[in-house]
Amino acid sequence: MKLYENIIIGNFLYALGWKIGASNQMNFSSSVNLLQQTPCDKGMGDLLLEFPGIVRLIEFKDAKASKTKEQVKQKMIRMGLSNLRLEEQKMLMDQVSRRIHWYIETEVVDEECVCDILPYLDAFSDAPRNNLTLESFIEMLVLDVQNQTDNFRMQGFNHS
Repeated sequence: MKLYENIIIGNFLYALGWKIGASNQMNFSSSVNLLQQTPCDKGMGDLLLEFPGIVRLIEFKDAKASKTKEQVKQKMIRMGLSNLRLEEQKMLMDQVSRRIHWYIETEVVDEECVCDILPYLDAFSDAPRNNLTLESFIEMLVLDVQNQTDNFRMQGFNHS
């Protein structure tokens, strides 16, 4: 069975919207930008989510698909970070990139969708894998939205 990327993204968005709506605690504006197969897809990702205090950029990928584009993009991000001071690199990697930029790889195993969900910077490395499922990732995102978790403070960060 072939599992199409747009089906995964559609189900993800439906489940996220349902979970946020079911929480009955949130009344706010949000923005969902499906960038898949647009010019922004190559440089950014498939999906850009914005809520008050929260931004998520997500790349969805079939496990059997070529990952060359993603590996090049990751290398470019790392190269850009390498020009910064060590403390700036760490702050941007740990507090920003690993919070907002995600990679979700999917495949069908025994007629079920199995996912590998990691921060984009860790997607092609030997970084330890987590036990996130699409459901637990959505739960984590909803909690972040409820708590407006990503209010980063950029004090002390200079573009020198």
